[in-house]
Amino acid sequence: MKVVSFNVRGTGSRLKGRAVRELVGREQIDLLFLQETKAQNVDIRLCRSLWGEGDYEWQALLAVNRAGGLICRKGVFSLSDVHMGTSFIALVVCWENLPQQCVIVNIYSSSSFEEKRSQLRELVEWKSSFPNIPWCIEGDFNAIRSNDEGRGSGSSQYHGGREMSAFNNFIVEMELLDIPLHGRKFTWIRPNWSALSRLDRFFGRFISLPTYDFVKFVAKKWRSLNGYGKGACVLKEKLKLLKKDLKQWNKEIFGDLNEKRKTLVTSLNDIYLKVEGEDLSMEEVRSRHALLASFGKFQR
Repeated sequence: MKVVSFNVRGTGSRLKGRAVRELVGREQIDLLFLQETKAQNVDIRLCRSLWGEGDYEWQALLAVNRAGGLICRKGVFSLSDVHMGTSFIALVVCWENLPQQCVIVNIYSSSSFEEKRSQLRELVEWKSSFPNIPWCIEGDFNAIRSNDEGRGSGSSQYHGGREMSAFNNFIVEMELLDIPLHGRKFTWIRPNWSALSRLDRFFGRFISLPTYDFVKFVAKKWRSLNGYGKGACVLKEKLKLLKKDLKQWNKEIFGDLNEKRKTLVTSLNDIYLKVEGEDLSMEEVRSRHALLASFGKFQR
């Protein structure tokens, strides 16, 4: 998967739109994050000017002063929920071929310390709704972690010890891993090169999934099994007994898949019965999409 995060500082320029569109096409981008769009209205025309033709969707946080955000994406995951914060868009998604949900956040923080602290606190508080799943947070944080991430007179507003401390505390509270830059040290440069800073970042929060040592389980069970007869008859008998143990092991590790399938079917039927009599709310529409995605995995 190819992901791009880009602070465009406005989407009104045709030249800038063409540059983004050519980047998407040339690099075959799957997921595009934009900050500081300054857009008061996001529609199919604007998205097409940035993404071009093709299969995509978008979520937008309309501009407040210089803020704003836009996500264009191809159908590489199923969308479960969308949360619009003061300065961020958060998507709860389920990646194709992976059973676990994850949260993707596109953020543009204010340059004001008080506003920024409030915005980051909002994200920390929302994290409690999804405490045990992976997160990816990216965007323009308008903050640096240490003095060597800023240089020049214009970067002094980000050098306050209080501000750096607050930003580092946010990273700790969110349990984030700061993904390092490759090739360059700074992400923001003043046009006359009088100031340079690293204000844009990608963070990841990774969850260790339980591992199941299938080979050791099979080897241990195989040694404990006794078959009766000779040659092929012994092998056949042991395979039959092992199959029974594997079914039980699968149920203990992954749960009763038949029951999960029945629950999904029941939930889908309830939604389809409701839609025959009334319109679904946005939350119910998202729930239906998530249920269909989960049910599709059982059909593979």
